[in-house]
Amino acid sequence: MARPKLPLSALRRHQVTLSLRDAELVALRRRASAARLPVPDYLRQRALSERLRVASPRRLAAEEFREVSRLAGNVNQIARRLHQGRALPPDTRVVFERLRALLVTLLPQARD
Repeated sequence: MARPKLPLSALRRHQVTLSLRDAELVALRRRASAARLPVPDYLRQRALSERLRVASPRRLAAEEFREVSRLAGNVNQIARRLHQGRALPPDTRVVFERLRALLVTLLPQARD
């Protein structure tokens, strides 16, 4: 005998796509494993059962400005290496791409 069909209200018919960095995926898998849950069940429980901290726009901007400051330090070190005639670090492109993305977020006029 076949298993009876679930009512439509009990079916999970919707999917959400999530993009993660490699390190984030590793951390997520570790947490799900520690909770002895498959990753989708872990994410569902975390998203639906716990109160999330929402950053205020002011705090979010402050964190972005701190990141810009850290990246500016990287740009300074890159400039120093160039002035010394040394090779660029391998992550130079990543640093400038992240800096540009942050500046576009913080300064809408920087889009062009």
